[in-house]
Amino acid sequence: MKNLVSSDDLDRAIINGGSKAKRDVVNFLKKENFTSLPIKRFKFKNIINWPNVFFKASKYLKKEKPEILLLQYPMDFFVLKKFLLTAKKSSDALVIVLVHDIESVRYEHYLKLQDELKIFNAVDGLIVLNSKMNVWLKKHGVVVPMVNLEIWDYDNSNCFSEFSRYKRSICFAGSLDKSVFLNNINLKHKMYVFGTNPRHDYPECIEYMGSYSAEILPAHLNYNFGLVWDGTSVETCDGLMGEYLKINNPHKTSLYLSSGIPVIIWARAALADFVLKNKIGLTINSLSELDEKIDSISELEYENMHQNAVNIGKRMRDGYYIKKAVSQYTPAILRFK
Repeated sequence: MKNLVSSDDLDRAIINGGSKAKRDVVNFLKKENFTSLPIKRFKFKNIINWPNVFFKASKYLKKEKPEILLLQYPMDFFVLKKFLLTAKKSSDALVIVLVHDIESVRYEHYLKLQDELKIFNAVDGLIVLNSKMNVWLKKHGVVVPMVNLEIWDYDNSNCFSEFSRYKRSICFAGSLDKSVFLNNINLKHKMYVFGTNPRHDYPECIEYMGSYSAEILPAHLNYNFGLVWDGTSVETCDGLMGEYLKINNPHKTSLYLSSGIPVIIWARAALADFVLKNKIGLTINSLSELDEKIDSISELEYENMHQNAVNIGKRMRDGYYIKKAVSQYTPAILRFK
């Protein structure tokens, strides 16, 4: 018996890191008796191919006889619905969905929430990002068992950021065209930003450092803190992305921590509790607090914070969180079946 985990675009090194989380899940779980299931082989070009596509999927599942089928969501919505139906008919596998994002919450008018909830309730269980997402999904009608990932792992072969001196330096990595707050920030300390689509007229405190693939970027991060912030405002994480931050695990958090860099995160973000519990950074309500916050940290306090970040980073580099979630999940599913 083997386990299958869905893969997608595993061979591409994407500049914005969009699919790195999925690639990392596959690579970590391959060490835990999982085999990559290339969903792309079941995609189709036109409606005439649909019956043949799912006949191939059925034949594949009958041949492989998986014990666990772990599907990484989001993926092509139509393919997912049909693939779930095929999986139920063609195998006895426990079907688990790892929820990377809830698309109807993340993007307005993209999908209906009820459509996503139907998918979530049609499987044997979910791995969700954190306890806040867990509570949110239960509140909105998810009834299947859920296990919390806690935080994303991050496959990172670069050296950890070394602690030599507390310089109060800050970095930020992301899609810069979406990071509108950078246009309005006013800091005493320099912020070094990385990503695609930068502006050419940032405030004086911002220094643009270039754009790199998710695999190469950590080698360029040698700063004291990594910032996790979203939206247009410096006073709070506003708008749709600010609301989403309350239930989401931004992947950049794991980029920083897997590099041994403590984080500064919005106090109302879902991951703020994880940051405080593990003493791996600071929480702020507004970016106007940033200078004062980092000035208040002593060199010894920062050194302890840095070591804690390295310890969490070591776990991330080993796939600790996804392995733990999967290992916890099977007994939970069996109890509910």
